[in-house]
Amino acid sequence: ELSGFFDAILRYEDHAPLAVRGKRIPLRARAKMVKIVAMAASPFAATIFLDFDARPCRSGFEEKLFAELGSRELALTNKYADQASSARHLDLEHNSACMVFKDSRRTRRLFATWLEAFVLLK
Repeated sequence: ELSGFFDAILRYEDHAPLAVRGKRIPLRARAKMVKIVAMAASPFAATIFLDFDARPCRSGFEEKLFAELGSRELALTNKYADQASSARHLDLEHNSACMVFKDSRRTRRLFATWLEAFVLLK
């Protein structure tokens, strides 16, 4: 029983977008979609999303991440070394293994658009 360990447990099968229910979606795409569904379903005003294999490196990590978020609605980690110094920084892929975001109309819209992209590109 994991309900006492996690704040919320969501099964993909219960929250899969209607557009993909009953369809054969490649595992890689389904895994990304599960992340998006989980983020969109967060019941918190601000959320730190970590992949299942991500491990905080020190206690109090959440305070640092929320401080980095500040007044912004979303914070992502870079995917590539030296990405922040690139003139194309925002055009490059970012890592979704660690995301910090606030619940807002814009972040909900971002998650809906992101999910729709996976449905269309599957």
